[in-house]
Amino acid sequence: MEAKLTWTVRLCAVLVCIVTLITCFWALGDWAKPPPHTGVRVGAWTVAGLLFVRAGLLWARHRLMRRAPVALSLSKSGVPSPRRPANGAPQPVDSEARIRWRLAARIVLTFSAGLTIMSIGNWVEPGSKLDLLRAAGGKVTEAVVVEAPRHVKEHTYVSDGETRTSHWSSDLMLSVPGAPNGGRMSFDAALTSGEPRRGDRMQVLWSPDRPELHGYIDKDTDLRLYEHGGEWDLTPSRDWVVALILVVALSCFFGLLSIVLADEDKLQRQAWSPVDQTVFAVIGAAWAIGTTRLLDGAYPSDAQQGLAFWGWLLPLAWGAAALVLRRRPRD
Repeated sequence: MEAKLTWTVRLCAVLVCIVTLITCFWALGDWAKPPPHTGVRVGAWTVAGLLFVRAGLLWARHRLMRRAPVALSLSKSGVPSPRRPANGAPQPVDSEARIRWRLAARIVLTFSAGLTIMSIGNWVEPGSKLDLLRAAGGKVTEAVVVEAPRHVKEHTYVSDGETRTSHWSSDLMLSVPGAPNGGRMSFDAALTSGEPRRGDRMQVLWSPDRPELHGYIDKDTDLRLYEHGGEWDLTPSRDWVVALILVVALSCFFGLLSIVLADEDKLQRQAWSPVDQTVFAVIGAAWAIGTTRLLDGAYPSDAQQGLAFWGWLLPLAWGAAALVLRRRPRD
């Protein structure tokens, strides 16, 4: 029975790693789709569920082994020695390499999960025109500016002491093939990469079913990704490439420090402690709740982006909990 519980716990740990990576990878390509983002939602709750299942199995193993006789296992010197503290459950004998790799995997996964919350908070804009158009099955059409642009404004920024143009905003009247009212449609606060002029052709997103939403124009963005409700796409954008590099860098930095400095015996005890793993399961559930709340657009747009920043609290909370729990007295 002990062996079955031990290998089931290990299987749960492997499944947590696999599902977490799939969920994080899926979230990176889900940015062009409207809610409900079912794939990311299912993945997040599956991870939380597996963590609780693993903690429950460890509690079952702990109760079972406390009733069993003290088992002897081989120490590093090859001499049989008890691996069970007083009144506790014996620990499986894992190699030092397995213990270190397990720690490294946990660090990578927690930073990846933090990246997921950050990315979701940045691309979910509840109630925005883009979200409404995606939900209405918007289509992309090439349109022509038919009147002189109004309220034209140049947006600039300073780089290396020089003032550069980032984009232009203006109110435009365009001729959109297939649109009502003779195809004429107004676009307020349209964003363009260059100064708009009468006769310019540009890509617009609009909904034949809901023409009252008007349309959407966004600089150099390829709006075809949002067409017909959006599609999963992993086109590398600057934002998530930078975030991915940051995750890899932080994981390597903290991973190397932890692998070198962490005590092997404490890591082993923590991996098989039902108390510690229950705490980690609660943190995993908090991640799942935060992820689904952001996906639901439960907060205003500004709050969404602010809360996304706190995605970095996940790896910090996980790491802090691990350090505190390693110091607690053991039975």
